Amino acid sequence: MSNLEFMKKFRPEELCVKEFEYWIVCVRQKQTTLGDVVILLKRETQNVSGMLLEEGSEFPEVIKWYEELCREKFGAIKLII
Repeated sequence: MSNLEFMKKFRPEELCVKEFEYWIVCVRQKQTTLGDVVILLKRETQNVSGMLLEEGSEFPEVIKWYEELCREKFGAIKLII
């Protein structure tokens, strides 16, 4: 797991739910809505357009995994992203 400075506030070493090749899914410390997470790119970039093709290609897989998990665990029928 990466130890980039920008990730420290999300505490991935404690709050990681799942790690992918390019992404880390972490539970939000303050659960405003049941199942709140942050999805972190494992490297720092200034903006979304700086994302590499392979990182962008993996992102739908991350979202699909989390949507299925929320349906299974919480009975979620609508996700807000």
